[in-house]
Amino acid sequence: MKIAKTNDDVAPYSPLTWLGFAFLVSLIAMLMAPVARADTAPDAYDGVTITSVAVQSASSGQNSELRFHIVNDSAAPMTIIGVESELLTGARILAQTGHGEPVDLGSISVPGEETLDLNSSHLKIELTGLKRDFKTDEIIPLSLVLVRGTIPIKAHVHDLPTDGHKRQTGVRG
Repeated sequence: MKIAKTNDDVAPYSPLTWLGFAFLVSLIAMLMAPVARADTAPDAYDGVTITSVAVQSASSGQNSELRFHIVNDSAAPMTIIGVESELLTGARILAQTGHGEPVDLGSISVPGEETLDLNSSHLKIELTGLKRDFKTDEIIPLSLVLVRGTIPIKAHVHDLPTDGHKRQTGVRG
């Protein structure tokens, strides 16, 4: 004698299928959750010290050079991709290679537990299209733009030497 099975007698999915589905949903949720990194906002500057922040005095419409000393005491690298301010139209990260015009790098990386000195190196950040005069002894608010966040800085305006070899300012930012 055959007993006919109804749809009510068959589970649509086995318990293992439901368990696999729950695991997949949990995995997707974990992958989509934000991950804390060394240079994420608002903690973009945890373990980072920036000193000797200075910009070259310049007239409206001209360009200026930003100089500073940065120490990345965190274990993670940080990458500077620009500078922002309402007082300028843009910024370029440049390297002087010794062969004519500087090369636009697009970014500067500072490995974890390393130091970068833009006061005395062949690297520089050029602030472009000043919207007003940068006058000696002023303080200019800027933001270093990182891959994952920003660091607010205040730059002192000075008449900085432009020879590229002896660029120590001694100014604390």
